Amino acid sequence: MTKSDDFILEGDFVIPGQVIYDTSIGFFTSSATPYLPTLTFNPGNPVGTIKSQTLSQYFVDVINYIIYWQNQPANNPNNLANCTFNFDYNSLQYSGKVILPYAATLGTNGSIIETATEWLMT
Repeated sequence: MTKSDDFILEGDFVIPGQVIYDTSIGFFTSSATPYLPTLTFNPGNPVGTIKSQTLSQYFVDVINYIIYWQNQPANNPNNLANCTFNFDYNSLQYSGKVILPYAATLGTNGSIIETATEWLMT
């Protein structure tokens, strides 16, 4: 993850995945492989938008959610592609990049306060 002088936070990610074939309906699905088994994780509750059961799948679903809104012109008026996402069926890995603009201000006690700049209108 890097931060630039022009207030951009940028990071690449790779997450292990798996492909499951459901013989009853003839569909393939991909999902994240839980690779942090000792991490305590509480999925979204009834008021949450994303309800994945593992942290790795939750991350995948959040990225999918961002891409969904990113591809809606009314919600992305500047047509920014701040999030990319791929699944490689050969290596069984999700990969992508997240670019987040942010603002920095000086707090009253001299601390630096960094706040994400909204770029999607939901």
